[in-house]
Amino acid sequence: MLNKVMFEGIVTSTWKYAGDLFARLACYRDPAIEAKRLNETQDAPDYVNVRWPNAAQQMVEFPRGTHLRVEGFFQSREYTETLAEFMRKASKSGATGVELTGPEARQITCGRNTVEIVAREHIILNIPQPQPVRPQPAVRKPVLAAKPAPAVKPAPAEATVKADTAAPVEAGQTKPEKTTRKPKAAPAVETQTISTAPVL
Repeated sequence: MLNKVMFEGIVTSTWKYAGDLFARLACYRDPAIEAKRLNETQDAPDYVNVRWPNAAQQMVEFPRGTHLRVEGFFQSREYTETLAEFMRKASKSGATGVELTGPEARQITCGRNTVEIVAREHIILNIPQPQPVRPQPAVRKPVLAAKPAPAVKPAPAEATVKADTAAPVEAGQTKPEKTTRKPKAAPAVETQTISTAPVL
Protein backbone atom coordinates (compact mmCIF):
# COMPACT_ATOMS: atom_id res chain seq x y z
CA MET A 1 0.00 0.00 0.00
CA LEU A 2 1.11 3.55 -0.65
CA ASN A 3 2.47 5.36 2.39
CA LYS A 4 4.51 8.32 1.32
CA VAL A 5 4.35 11.85 2.64
CA MET A 6 5.99 15.19 1.90
CA PHE A 7 5.54 17.76 4.61
CA GLU A 8 6.79 21.29 5.04
CA GLY A 9 6.73 23.29 8.23
CA ILE A 10 8.53 25.44 10.77
CA VAL A 11 10.33 23.88 13.73
CA THR A 12 8.70 24.81 17.03
CA SER A 13 10.59 22.40 19.32
CA THR A 14 13.05 19.47 19.23
CA TRP A 15 13.93 16.68 21.65
CA LYS A 16 15.71 13.33 21.83
CA TYR A 17 14.32 10.01 23.04
CA ALA A 18 15.63 6.42 22.87
CA GLY A 19 18.40 7.40 20.47
CA ASP A 20 16.02 9.14 18.03
CA LEU A 21 15.69 12.82 17.18
CA PHE A 22 12.25 14.43 17.18
CA ALA A 23 10.98 17.76 15.88
CA ARG A 24 7.56 19.34 16.01
CA LEU A 25 6.65 21.20 12.81
CA ALA A 26 3.94 23.81 12.30
CA CYS A 27 2.46 23.98 8.80
CA TYR A 28 0.25 26.84 7.63
CA ARG A 29 -2.20 25.81 4.95
CA ASP A 30 -2.02 27.05 1.37
CA PRO A 31 -4.62 29.60 0.27
CA ALA A 32 -6.31 26.94 -1.90
CA ILE A 33 -7.12 24.83 1.18
CA GLU A 34 -9.77 25.74 3.69
CA ALA A 35 -8.14 27.89 6.35
CA LYS A 36 -7.86 26.89 9.99
CA ARG A 37 -8.74 30.07 11.82
CA LEU A 38 -7.12 31.10 15.08
CA ASN A 39 -9.05 34.36 15.23
CA GLU A 40 -10.48 36.91 12.83
CA THR A 41 -7.08 38.01 11.55
CA GLN A 42 -4.76 34.99 12.05
CA ASP A 43 -4.64 31.38 10.84
CA ALA A 44 -3.73 28.45 13.07
CA PRO A 45 -1.13 25.91 11.87
CA ASP A 46 -1.36 22.11 11.74
CA TYR A 47 1.20 20.44 14.01
CA VAL A 48 2.97 17.18 13.14
CA ASN A 49 5.82 15.35 14.88
CA VAL A 50 8.73 14.14 12.74
CA ARG A 51 11.09 11.37 13.84
CA TRP A 52 14.64 10.64 12.65
CA PRO A 53 15.56 7.10 13.79
CA ASN A 54 19.01 6.60 15.36
CA ALA A 55 19.87 10.26 14.72
CA ALA A 56 20.16 11.54 18.28
CA GLN A 57 23.97 11.34 18.17
CA GLN A 58 24.50 11.89 14.45
CA MET A 59 22.41 15.00 13.79
CA VAL A 60 22.40 18.42 15.35
CA GLU A 61 19.09 19.72 16.63
CA PHE A 62 17.42 22.27 14.38
CA PRO A 63 17.14 25.81 15.72
CA ARG A 64 13.67 27.02 16.57
CA GLY A 65 12.13 28.69 13.52
CA THR A 66 13.95 26.56 10.92
CA HIS A 67 11.91 25.98 7.75
CA LEU A 68 12.08 22.25 6.82
CA ARG A 69 10.77 20.05 4.03
CA VAL A 70 10.56 16.40 5.03
CA GLU A 71 9.97 13.26 2.94
CA GLY A 72 9.10 9.94 4.58
CA PHE A 73 6.11 7.88 5.69
CA PHE A 74 3.45 7.91 8.39
CA GLN A 75 3.88 5.72 11.45
CA SER A 76 1.43 5.11 14.29
CA ARG A 77 2.89 4.43 17.70
CA GLU A 78 1.23 3.30 20.89
CA TYR A 79 2.53 4.23 24.33
CA THR A 80 1.39 4.29 27.93
CA GLU A 81 1.00 7.47 29.94
CA THR A 82 0.48 7.68 33.68
CA LEU A 83 -2.00 10.03 35.28
CA ALA A 84 0.85 11.93 36.94
CA GLU A 85 2.51 12.54 33.55
CA PHE A 86 -0.79 13.68 32.08
CA MET A 87 -1.38 16.11 34.96
CA ARG A 88 2.15 17.48 34.61
CA LYS A 89 1.56 18.25 30.93
CA ALA A 90 -1.84 19.74 31.65
CA SER A 91 -0.46 22.05 34.33
CA LYS A 92 1.91 23.64 31.81
CA SER A 93 -1.02 25.20 29.98
CA GLY A 94 -2.59 26.54 33.17
CA ALA A 95 -3.77 25.65 36.64
CA THR A 96 -5.99 22.57 36.64
CA GLY A 97 -7.29 22.83 40.20
CA VAL A 98 -6.83 19.04 40.63
CA GLU A 99 -4.32 17.51 43.05
CA LEU A 100 -3.33 13.85 43.12
CA THR A 101 -3.11 12.23 46.56
CA GLY A 102 -1.52 8.91 47.34
CA PRO A 103 0.94 6.80 45.32
CA GLU A 104 -1.81 4.65 43.75
CA ALA A 105 -3.39 7.60 41.94
CA ARG A 106 -0.07 8.45 40.32
CA GLN A 107 0.32 4.93 38.96
CA ILE A 108 -2.95 4.95 37.01
CA THR A 109 -2.06 4.47 33.34
CA CYS A 110 -3.81 5.03 30.04
CA GLY A 111 -2.99 3.71 26.57
CA ARG A 112 -2.30 6.48 24.05
CA ASN A 113 -1.77 6.50 20.27
CA THR A 114 0.07 9.01 18.11
CA VAL A 115 0.82 9.36 14.42
CA GLU A 116 4.17 10.77 13.31
CA ILE A 117 6.28 11.11 10.18
CA VAL A 118 9.38 8.94 9.96
CA ALA A 119 11.83 11.04 7.94
CA ARG A 120 13.88 9.51 5.11
CA GLU A 121 15.10 12.80 3.66
CA HIS A 122 14.87 16.42 4.61
CA ILE A 123 15.84 19.77 3.14
CA ILE A 124 16.53 22.93 5.12
CA LEU A 125 14.77 25.72 3.27
CA ASN A 126 15.60 28.54 5.63
CA ILE A 127 17.48 29.05 8.88
CA PRO A 128 16.41 31.94 11.11
CA GLN A 129 18.98 34.67 11.32
CA PRO A 130 20.02 35.72 14.80
CA GLN A 131 18.59 39.03 15.80
CA PRO A 132 21.27 41.74 15.85
CA VAL A 133 22.00 43.11 19.25
CA ARG A 134 20.78 46.66 19.31
CA PRO A 135 23.11 49.02 21.09
CA GLN A 136 21.52 50.62 24.03
CA PRO A 137 20.99 54.34 23.58
CA ALA A 138 23.38 56.49 25.52
CA VAL A 139 21.82 57.93 28.60
CA ARG A 140 22.11 61.66 28.53
CA LYS A 141 22.82 63.22 31.85
CA PRO A 142 20.68 66.26 32.62
CA VAL A 143 22.46 69.54 32.23
CA LEU A 144 22.72 71.20 35.59
CA ALA A 145 21.92 74.88 35.68
CA ALA A 146 24.89 77.09 36.50
CA LYS A 147 24.88 78.27 40.07
CA PRO A 148 24.48 82.05 40.35
CA ALA A 149 27.56 83.91 41.49
CA PRO A 150 27.39 84.89 45.15
CA ALA A 151 26.31 88.47 45.69
CA VAL A 152 29.23 90.76 46.52
CA LYS A 153 28.50 93.09 49.37
CA PRO A 154 29.53 96.66 48.62
CA ALA A 155 32.56 97.79 50.56
CA PRO A 156 31.88 100.54 53.13
CA ALA A 157 32.68 103.94 51.76
CA GLU A 158 35.75 105.47 53.36
CA ALA A 159 35.31 108.72 55.21
CA THR A 160 36.71 111.45 53.08
CA VAL A 161 37.04 115.10 53.75
CA LYS A 162 35.33 117.00 51.06
CA ALA A 163 37.21 120.06 49.95
CA ASP A 164 35.37 123.28 49.75
CA THR A 165 34.18 124.13 46.34
CA ALA A 166 36.52 126.76 44.98
CA ALA A 167 35.08 129.89 43.58
CA PRO A 168 35.74 130.53 39.95
CA VAL A 169 39.14 132.17 39.40
CA GLU A 170 39.20 135.33 37.37
CA ALA A 171 41.88 136.11 34.87
CA GLY A 172 45.10 137.36 36.47
CA GLN A 173 44.35 135.80 39.89
CA THR A 174 46.18 132.86 41.36
CA LYS A 175 44.29 129.74 42.33
CA PRO A 176 44.05 129.40 46.09
CA GLU A 177 45.84 126.49 47.56
CA LYS A 178 43.99 123.73 49.30
CA THR A 179 44.47 123.63 53.01
CA THR A 180 44.29 120.59 55.17
CA ARG A 181 42.32 120.97 58.33
CA LYS A 182 44.10 119.61 61.34
CA PRO A 183 42.05 118.09 64.14
CA LYS A 184 41.75 120.30 67.22
CA ALA A 185 43.70 119.18 70.26
CA ALA A 186 41.69 118.15 73.24
CA PRO A 187 41.68 120.80 76.06
CA ALA A 188 44.05 120.17 78.93
CA VAL A 189 42.44 118.85 82.06
CA GLU A 190 43.74 120.32 85.32
CA THR A 191 44.35 117.75 88.03
CA GLN A 192 44.52 118.44 91.76
CA THR A 193 46.15 116.21 94.33
CA ILE A 194 44.27 115.92 97.58
CA SER A 195 46.23 114.64 100.54
CA THR A 196 44.46 112.40 102.93
CA ALA A 197 47.21 112.46 105.58
CA PRO A 198 45.98 113.53 109.10
CA VAL A 199 46.71 117.07 110.13
CA LEU A 200 48.85 117.30 113.32
